[in-house]
Amino acid sequence: MTNILSTDNTNAQDLIYPKGNVFTLQDTTIVAKTITLENIAKVYPNPVTNYVNVVIPGQAQKIDAKIYSVEGKLLNQKTIENNERVNIENLKEGMFIMKLYDGKNTYTNKFVKQ
Repeated sequence: MTNILSTDNTNAQDLIYPKGNVFTLQDTTIVAKTITLENIAKVYPNPVTNYVNVVIPGQAQKIDAKIYSVEGKLLNQKTIENNERVNIENLKEGMFIMKLYDGKNTYTNKFVKQ
């Protein structure tokens, strides 16, 4: 199970002010919630060979999908819809990170290419 921390800054009048090596929050409300990736988006199979499937339950909107190396280099970027496959044939074997952005939240999942 993968847990994602999502924040919603609802009152950003005065954000973060540095004071030496300490940062303080002033007049700011932050709401944090834990989202379970398996309930929001399914990325499968894992490990994968040529195509990774993305299923986003209950959402018909377009999703920005980005695939990164474990070093953080952007390797592939595509706008996808629900139940769409992402071609990863050009990637070498190894571990990768897929970030899905729905316009409000970013969901992150690791997968292995064989």
